[in-house]
Amino acid sequence: MNFAKRFKVATCVAHCMSFFKGSDVIQQLLVRVYNSLVIGGLFFIESYVPGNPKDGYYRRLTFDVDSGELTCTLRVSSKVDDSDGSLIKLFTYNLEMGDRKEEEVYRVCEVHLPLIIEIAKRIGFEVKGIFGDSNATVPFDLKSETQSLLLKKV
Repeated sequence: MNFAKRFKVATCVAHCMSFFKGSDVIQQLLVRVYNSLVIGGLFFIESYVPGNPKDGYYRRLTFDVDSGELTCTLRVSSKVDDSDGSLIKLFTYNLEMGDRKEEEVYRVCEVHLPLIIEIAKRIGFEVKGIFGDSNATVPFDLKSETQSLLLKKV
């Protein structure tokens, strides 16, 4: 599919940037987004701050749905990737509804904005803002759990 100069805005939210591992993969992503944007187009990236959520983070949510009560539990841990020695976060989701139980494990990389910014500038993006939340309203202060980056195609 050819998306050349088709979009005014592109997003990479819900921490999905952490699924892209390595500078080569990140560069490929940024080039494709850059090429799909019109001049002046914006690219918004949102992710966890490296190290967050902390190992041992635990969150349990319960939802009332038509067929009963659904419980979702998130546990966070980390491990070293044997292939390159990088730190990988493991997000383990347990879903329970009645007698039914399922578990999903997602391996995610830590997102380091300085690397993304360096690559983005080489490609031709301009940094329009670095924020300390997912809503792009709080200045980045190294204290928040999430970070976001707004890039502009120039």
